[in-house]
Amino acid sequence: MIELTTIELAEVLLNLDKNPGFVGMTTETVVKMRKTNNPYIGATKVSKQFKIATFFNYEDSVNNRLTKEHKSADFTAKKSWHKQLNASLVTDEKTETKFYFRYRREATSTIESTYQLNGSPISKDLLSPFMPTPSSYDNQGLNNPIRFQVVELSNIKSISFGGNTYQIV
Repeated sequence: MIELTTIELAEVLLNLDKNPGFVGMTTETVVKMRKTNNPYIGATKVSKQFKIATFFNYEDSVNNRLTKEHKSADFTAKKSWHKQLNASLVTDEKTETKFYFRYRREATSTIESTYQLNGSPISKDLLSPFMPTPSSYDNQGLNNPIRFQVVELSNIKSISFGGNTYQIV
């Protein structure tokens, strides 16, 4: 296992010049929730293990899938809040000071999710009423949409690709 800081991870991702294949990733993030009457807000985290793909062209991926679904391949992505640095790394458009890993999730990408409230396990069922409805990706016009997501590098605990496992310190 190779230990990296988030800046060093950004450099590794920025220097990727080809698709590294499937990526294993473990993240820890604050759970996004509505604030109104929510006793869990701000104190709840989720750890997730993923098997995901990266290094892809979003528009091409959607248009290729539209073609497979026998639909018109005329998708154009809308302007986003981030600036793409390469096929795996993006930064915030406004300040260019935060870096995010860009990936595509499939229905089977999440291997395990563990929720914690102040460091103790908590059931997702208790949190669900306060969680926002996830995007349905309706703008793509697909039966099986491309789930394009980003995660801030500071939320990645470990990531594996190209035969290496990196632990973020």
